[in-house]
Amino acid sequence: MERHSISDREWSILFKYLHWVGISNTKNLRRTFEGIMFKIRTGSPWRDLPPQYGKWNTVYKRFLEWAKNGKWDEFFDLISSDQRVSGLVSIDGSSVKCHQHSSGARRGK
Repeated sequence: MERHSISDREWSILFKYLHWVGISNTKNLRRTFEGIMFKIRTGSPWRDLPPQYGKWNTVYKRFLEWAKNGKWDEFFDLISSDQRVSGLVSIDGSSVKCHQHSSGARRGK
C-alpha cells in the first residue's frame, strides 16, 4: 500500500458515510476520493494531481460539485462523530500560519 492510499478497512468506513450523504454512484469513487484527499493533504495545484487518481479536471469537478451541494459538509459532520475515523481525516485548520498582526496583536512603536 502506498503512503497516501486509504486501506480497505478505512475505505469501508468512509464509503458508508459517503453513501449516506449521496456520494456513491460515481465511477471510480475511491480513486477520486483519494485524489481529493491527496490534493487537500499536499496543497498542490489541481493540475499537478498524479495521474494515478485519474484526470485532474474530473477529480476537481467532483470535488466542486460535492462542495456546492453541501455534501462535503454533511460528510464531515457525520465522520467527525465516529471514533474510528478520527485518525483518518483531518478536519482541523489550526496549523495554518498567519502574520502576528492578523490576530489583533499590538504593533510596537
